[in-house]
Amino acid sequence: GAFWSWIDIPDLIERGRVTGSWYPGHGDWWWWRASRVLRDRDFLGRPMPISPIDEFPFFSFLLGDNHPHVLALPFVLLALALALNLLRRQLVIGAKSKSQVSWWNLVAACLNGDWALFILYALTVGALGFLNTWDFPIYLALTILAYGVGRYAATEETVSELLRRVVMLGIGLLLAGILLYLPFYVAFRSQAGGVLPYLLPPTRLPQYLVMFGLFVFIIAWFLITRLLKGARRGAKGALLRSVVRWWGLVVLTPFILLVLVMMSVLLTEKGRQFVQGVLAGPDVQRVLGGIGPGAAIKAIFISHLHDPWLFLMLSFLIALAAVSIVRCGQSAVKSLRERAYPLSASDFFVSLLILTGLALSLSVEFIYLRDSFGVRMNTVFKFYYQGWVMMGCASAYGMWWVLDRRERAVSGAGRHVFLVGVVILVAAGMVYPLMAGYSRVHGFQHEPNLDGSVSIARTNPDDWAAIEWLQANAQGVPVILEAPGLSYNYESRISAFTGFPTVLGWSLHEGQWRGDYIEQGKREPDIAAIYTTYEGERALELLHKWGVDYVIVGAMERQYVERLCNAPDRQCHPAEALKKFDVLLEPVFAHGQTTVYWVPD
Repeated sequence: GAFWSWIDIPDLIERGRVTGSWYPGHGDWWWWRASRVLRDRDFLGRPMPISPIDEFPFFSFLLGDNHPHVLALPFVLLALALALNLLRRQLVIGAKSKSQVSWWNLVAACLNGDWALFILYALTVGALGFLNTWDFPIYLALTILAYGVGRYAATEETVSELLRRVVMLGIGLLLAGILLYLPFYVAFRSQAGGVLPYLLPPTRLPQYLVMFGLFVFIIAWFLITRLLKGARRGAKGALLRSVVRWWGLVVLTPFILLVLVMMSVLLTEKGRQFVQGVLAGPDVQRVLGGIGPGAAIKAIFISHLHDPWLFLMLSFLIALAAVSIVRCGQSAVKSLRERAYPLSASDFFVSLLILTGLALSLSVEFIYLRDSFGVRMNTVFKFYYQGWVMMGCASAYGMWWVLDRRERAVSGAGRHVFLVGVVILVAAGMVYPLMAGYSRVHGFQHEPNLDGSVSIARTNPDDWAAIEWLQANAQGVPVILEAPGLSYNYESRISAFTGFPTVLGWSLHEGQWRGDYIEQGKREPDIAAIYTTYEGERALELLHKWGVDYVIVGAMERQYVERLCNAPDRQCHPAEALKKFDVLLEPVFAHGQTTVYWVPD
């Protein structure tokens, strides 16, 4: 019990139960908890009401999560492959490129005039903008970094000229990636409301390692082994000094940026008033635990000093990756001068993947994107997911590199220690896929099938009969009206399983993606009036307003009307309110408690 309290994974203690067997059970969604490993707390130690989402690919597949972050995965892997291709291309032909930087022709300056290549990259990376918008800036940055480090290793350009090429290519791909998908952006609306600083206590290292422990072990071993192997005899002291310098730079950078931002705000009277107003706001105080602005700023620094372990570990690994990239660049330059093929390109790219993946997981300790939730829940979700992809690919390569006999990176006892560690961690990680699959299907108590609607047909036969009737008899694409839902509930089930549009589905869930409640707010009162009014003409007028063809009255609608009629500001009787449909509309299907009414023109 003490161990699980120390790990502090949400719901593991609160909802955990003794099953009397080795298996944790399948009745309490045990498998779901893997997507809620992190627990944010305020400065008084109280758990935050909303935990960060830390979903990972296997959980997505187990859930059957048909969301953009899953659908975009093949395109993400394609973007990774193209970034590797761009890096290798620079190493192979970059030294031959002597073109001057021309602001009016970035393709000639950056890609040797290869317009087909430029369009391919803009098309592929730009696709991520509408597939899963968060991925566009992430993989655009990775592509540009791959180009930059490849050119850095293959040419002897000045830093200013290199930066100009990198910036030119980045701006060009960004604009082209948007223009190629302009019809999407014309109507695009985002719930993102800017970048905010993350003020709560940092993520605890044990919880991070539950997510990424296997990757951290392999990555650390790969980076350290590679750097030690590449160091010349007697040069390990210089290597150590280089790592320490980079570590200090990575540690200081976020705090320097934070101090500069704070100084730029606090040096002006308006800035100070703005900060005091923000910190004194009710929403912020609820996050900070009700403490004053001065005490909040003090608590922010103290919390990072009391629990610095995740930050120190990630910053150290990022420093190792940065030194590895620099050393790879030096090795590539040497091989090119000797006219040898740059065999270090793969190590180069893997170090870049490690650097980017670790930086993504570290960034959420300092900033998050503001959305309808007001906390870092979705930022952790999206950044950890891409960090998982990058560190997973890098770890697969790193494990091969360490164990490859031709590389002879590790031999003797070190090789066996690494192999044992990997086997133990992989075996521990495989506990979840094996046990969660069994839990997800309720121990295979029901006949296995690939039809996701079976549970609806079994538990709600009246609704399922109406769904089948509509699918068989409705003409064209009719609009239906049913009880609207909020999020993750049974309402809106008819539209979900017929595919026919409804006036309003899960209103709160739509609010997350629209970023507002304007459209839902227009429809909710009309739906409530249609179901509760005694005036037939008024109901028919609203049905025609929204182009409704069929009205559903089932168990969900009766509960919906009863809930509305019991409200203090509404006087109606549920049964009397629903009687009007028998006179006003034509009942075309009935089964048990569910009736489908046709709306006349």
